[in-house]
Amino acid sequence: MNHAKWLEQARQYLDTNVKVGQTFECKSLFPEHKWNQLTRGERISFGQYFANEVKEGRIPGVIRIDRAKNNHSIYKKDN
Repeated sequence: MNHAKWLEQARQYLDTNVKVGQTFECKSLFPEHKWNQLTRGERISFGQYFANEVKEGRIPGVIRIDRAKNNHSIYKKDN
């Protein structure tokens, strides 16, 4: 799996489809069929990669706000 390629697709989706103040999960940044093509391990790996990129400030305007009951991280587009 190419994390950088998937991250770029996530950024494009964030820029065009997610409004400021909107909350989202990492998987919601991709079409369901595409996300489901990944193995469970790839989904977990990319989720951790995405979380780290947010934590390190490399995805401007996105903050991690909480964890859902299903243990998925919840993010918010801040600006």
